[in-house]
Amino acid sequence: MEVTSEEIRQRLEGLSDEELLAMVKDDPSQYIPGALSLAEDEVSRRGLTGEETLAADPPTATVAFVESAKVGARAVAEAMRPGIYLANERKIVCTHCKNDRFTEQAVLLNTRGLTFFKLDWLNRNATTLICSTCGLIQWFAMSPRREFSQSQEK
Repeated sequence: MEVTSEEIRQRLEGLSDEELLAMVKDDPSQYIPGALSLAEDEVSRRGLTGEETLAADPPTATVAFVESAKVGARAVAEAMRPGIYLANERKIVCTHCKNDRFTEQAVLLNTRGLTFFKLDWLNRNATTLICSTCGLIQWFAMSPRREFSQSQEK
């Protein structure tokens, strides 16, 4: 099916400024012959200058995505850092060095029977807290609760 210049012009008019500028800057081989020159005509008709328009007015969805990614990255960084934990509403302290900062790790409590049948995933799990100073490992059958607060900066 042959596409006419008028149909291309109508489609180009429906594009946003950002989409139109991206089309002009992209690899011309991906467009049908004549479409790129019509797109350049539409850019000049709208009075678009190119880079400044894209940089000055990024799409709202892109800005929201970038901001939410930053928040998520900060949360991940905070969760990976050693923290303060509570078990039964009491602060956990290393029995060896008296440090109160730990990293958390989930571990399986493997049994011979389930391992023999390759059903390790059915085993119960436990939580270990590893002291960030001396490396002592403490095991908990019920997961301790991590305290998230600004006072954890150390």
